[in-house]
Parts: sequence; structure tokens; C-alpha cells
Amino acid sequence: MKGKLKHPPVTLDASSRKIVREAIEGYCRFKNWPVLALNVRSNHVHVVIKAVENSSKMLNAIKARATRMLREAGKFDADRPIWTERGNQGRLLTEKSVNDAINYVLNEQGPEI
Repeated sequence: MKGKLKHPPVTLDASSRKIVREAIEGYCRFKNWPVLALNVRSNHVHVVIKAVENSSKMLNAIKARATRMLREAGKFDADRPIWTERGNQGRLLTEKSVNDAINYVLNEQGPEI
């Protein structure tokens, strides 16, 4: 992945991670999208949301909201990309797969950096 980047990788500091968390939680509340698990890391985000709309539209919407809030807070310039194109939009079709994903997001990411 790093070899394909056109800009240096983004690292989210503690205050940026808080902004991203609040952006996702707030937007999902506004849209009535139940957030089942959320973990904002220094270099990526994990979120499990009960699908209400098309998953790619949901992903794009939360990325856009988080980007706007980060830029408004002065964390990144307008011309600086924050997210990669990549994002897993897989559907979790069984209760077990949902529970496994929630556990992975909440308990298997290692210590907060």
C-alpha cells in the first residue's frame, strides 16, 4: 500500500482521533445508523454499523463528515488527502459474524497508540 501512496501516510494524533470518533458517532446518530462498534486508530478506523443504506454510500458519508470536521479543526489542509480509497464494506450476514466483528473492533486492536 505504501508504495502506491502519492502523499505521506496520515497519522491521527489523540485529538484527531477524538474528532473522527465524534464525527462518526454524531453523523450516525443524525442518520439513525446504529453503531455497533467503533475504534479509531492512529492510521485507520474500524467501525461496525448496522446497514441501513448501501454500504459504500455509508462509508463515503462518514469519511466525508470526518474529513470536514478534521479540516475545520485545522488538522489537515484542504489539499491534503486523509483517507485511502480502500475500505472494507463487507456485509456481515450472520449473528456470529456480527459478534465476531464487534469483538475484533473492540478487543483485538491492541493498546491505544
